[in-house]
Amino acid sequence: MSLAVSLLLPLLGLQAEAPSFSKDGRVTAAYYYLLPGAKPETDFLEMEKAGIDVALVDFAGDPQALDPLVAALDALVKQKKETPRLGVYLKPGAKVDLGAADAFYDRVPKRHAARVDGRLLLWLGPAPANADGLDEAVQRLREPPFLVAEVSWKGKPDRSYALGALRGFALDLPVVSVSPGTLDREDGKTYERNWYKAVRLEPRMVVLESWNGAADGVAETPERKRKYLDLTHRFTRDYKVNEKIVLPKGKWTAATQVAYTSVYNPHEEGLKPVATEEGLFDTVKLRGFEGLSTKENKKGPVRRLCFDVDDSFCYFETRSFMVAVEFLDLGEGAFSLEYDSGDRTLPAEQRVVKSAGSVRYSGTGSWKTETFRLPDAAFGNGQPGGSDFRLSIENRGLAVRSVMVLKQ
Repeated sequence: MSLAVSLLLPLLGLQAEAPSFSKDGRVTAAYYYLLPGAKPETDFLEMEKAGIDVALVDFAGDPQALDPLVAALDALVKQKKETPRLGVYLKPGAKVDLGAADAFYDRVPKRHAARVDGRLLLWLGPAPANADGLDEAVQRLREPPFLVAEVSWKGKPDRSYALGALRGFALDLPVVSVSPGTLDREDGKTYERNWYKAVRLEPRMVVLESWNGAADGVAETPERKRKYLDLTHRFTRDYKVNEKIVLPKGKWTAATQVAYTSVYNPHEEGLKPVATEEGLFDTVKLRGFEGLSTKENKKGPVRRLCFDVDDSFCYFETRSFMVAVEFLDLGEGAFSLEYDSGDRTLPAEQRVVKSAGSVRYSGTGSWKTETFRLPDAAFGNGQPGGSDFRLSIENRGLAVRSVMVLKQ
């Protein structure tokens, strides 16, 4: 009998269901793309070393494409290596069909399938325009999944997140999305700031927006070598033990104020304007001085001037500031200031655009300075384009020649 049992144990192990992650635990995941020339055995080994729990496979519906991934995991198990689990990442169309999730888990053995709270993990990318019927599509699956969906979906997911690479910012949600950046990674500083924010927010899950993407991945390449693998290992460790990351000091760390001015050079002294879809601007000459002026945009009647505070001055650390705006007081109407706040009483979407009030034009025709008080600013790059606050006006233009941010 003992011999028979010993012979059956390996088979039982191959058929066993992998332990489920707790819905209240700290889970790390990363998007994994089925790219030509991919080396899944190497990738999965590095994922485990870096502390990644789940490889979210960008699945287009071909079950055979999963076979190399399963073979790679089995090979690592035979070498007595720990491995990440496989979860399905789908990007459905407007007519929502999630049947690919059933096909995915039919092909992935239970021993490698990712479960959270005892349910198979289903992860959805951003919703397409006019998408509808998510809840009904979930009900058509063979078993209820643990559903993680981008905030653009209308439905009732178990967890939600905001894709920072798509939106230009990342929201404080139960799942926080992090990325090392694409074109300008600032030698790892962008990645460090994203993880700093994630660790401070203490979410239930953190997802890397790409493991093996050429432009936005963290996997080893001849150009970036192991830099981002080593950083990922460090940050996932800090996240799981709730050890706060300390950001390095920079040019504006000890400063009491930062400013943008079109009057003097350099214009940017720790504060810079950021162009976004709603925040287009020109440099123009008005009343004998150069200034920034809002432009019309295709998004609607609201025009904005968006500003990014240098991260060495303040980054995701709630404190009080005063913002002084010098503007051309011409005509009628009013403009407002909205800022990325640390007000946890507000929903995540509202927290990053908290109002600091508005200023009405008095029609003097001269340059005028008004101040806004921000008692709980976080300046965590939470607004579109990675900006920290914005000046907004409707159905007319706004011209400013200086903006100053002072610590209180």
